[in-house]
Amino acid sequence: MALTPAGRLYLESISDIIENLDMAIEQGRQLSYGKDQDLTVYMLPGTNPYSAVIYEAIAQTRETSPGISVKVIANDRMNSVFDAVVGEKGDVGVLLH
Repeated sequence: MALTPAGRLYLESISDIIENLDMAIEQGRQLSYGKDQDLTVYMLPGTNPYSAVIYEAIAQTRETSPGISVKVIANDRMNSVFDAVVGEKGDVGVLLH
């Protein structure tokens, strides 16, 4: 079986995203060893098709690292993702476009 040209392009586009998510999951696992952690994720926009990948990564983190409490804040109208992370209101910022 072979991918179409569009399929190959899509695979190239999401490969980096998947690799980065795998690294984020592993980092989350490492955080959870030996202590409880709170993790706040700011994400814009929350309705982007790629946001499902972020939510899946968060679900996997919750499942594999029960010591981590993950809170997702999507589409905050008071803070930009950058301001939330720099102002220490969020631990992780995700911008999807």
